Amino acid sequence: MSLLTNEQIAELVGIASNQSTSKDLYEEFREWNKKQTGMQVDVDWSKAPECADRAEINFYWASEDTWRFCFRIAKYHRPEPVITPHPHAEMIAKYAEVAQRRVDPWVEFEVNLDNNWEKIMGNPAWLDYREYRYIGETK
Repeated sequence: MSLLTNEQIAELVGIASNQSTSKDLYEEFREWNKKQTGMQVDVDWSKAPECADRAEINFYWASEDTWRFCFRIAKYHRPEPVITPHPHAEMIAKYAEVAQRRVDPWVEFEVNLDNNWEKIMGNPAWLDYREYRYIGETK
């Protein structure tokens, strides 16, 4: 027996929470179950070689020494990667710009430590949970 997918769980929750009075919940689940495919696959792309653009499930009829017939049961394409920029990407770009004109670019930036803006004493770590700001040469 395989586990339900997240989509299937969501469908069942919808059926259960919107159950009509004219139908028995058991019957609604039976009708839903008839519509499901006999096979569920959750491809773990982290284990696939980088060159693989799809995963396929094939079915073979075979004898002792050779296979006789094959047909594809399912094909899954590798999902497009979700690219999220660094939370401080714009500030890092500004830091790089300042670094082109001075050897100590950190003097033009501050970090928020416990709701206090403080001077940075060296190259910043650009921690996700910290807030940084550009103050320029005038402060």
